[in-house]
Amino acid sequence: TLEHRAHYAHARRLCQRTDLAKRVIGVEFRLILRQEHAHEHCALEAQVDLVAWSGFHGRDGRSAYPSAVDTCLVLGIETSCDETAAAVVRADRATGHLHVLSSIAASQDELHAPYRGVVPEIASRAHLERIQPGIRRALADSGVTLGEIDAVAGGHRPGLIGSLLVGTSAAKAIAWSRGIPLLGVDHVGAHLVAALLDSEPCRFPAIGLVASGGHSSLFAMTGPVELELLGATIDDAAGEAFDKAAA
Repeated sequence: TLEHRAHYAHARRLCQRTDLAKRVIGVEFRLILRQEHAHEHCALEAQVDLVAWSGFHGRDGRSAYPSAVDTCLVLGIETSCDETAAAVVRADRATGHLHVLSSIAASQDELHAPYRGVVPEIASRAHLERIQPGIRRALADSGVTLGEIDAVAGGHRPGLIGSLLVGTSAAKAIAWSRGIPLLGVDHVGAHLVAALLDSEPCRFPAIGLVASGGHSSLFAMTGPVELELLGATIDDAAGEAFDKAAA
């Protein structure tokens, strides 16, 4: 469309300024231009590009994984389905502890209740309204300023493509503007690591079980983010039962 061509022309002008801008804008506009035609391809491209982009070095030369510091403050953003979540976590390299300084989640239950299920378009629009207030509250509750954040982590797969786009766009904007690393987080793998928050570090190798919704899976873990899928259920009843009980 004319609107898409205008956006793309503007993106090309921005891309000429810096290589980093080219990579950031390229992800956004591949998503927008392909979303109308192939949702599956759109989601896959978002995954690949975000993983590649998470390895960049910030404008100050810092690596995507700030390993030269004793502690690291991470702003987490998650919008994979129908909850807008933000949190600040302090990682202690010496002990391996992960301390949750704040955790905010805005529910959309009242918006989807009339439809007896999550409506992707409604979820995406609600994320747009709630993402900025959620991030601000997470920072305020943690007592940490945006300038003190060392890295931004954003959930980028799997999930509803429109919902994911809101959270990843916010995460990329903050990371790029602050010149700090952006880390792509697998939604299912994050379920396993969440169990390590505010608890004693896990001894690896380990076996991890995820039973949540349609993602009941068994993993071999050699580290917090080194996962090998051993098997997954076809029937998601076990995960659905856990979700209903937790709610």
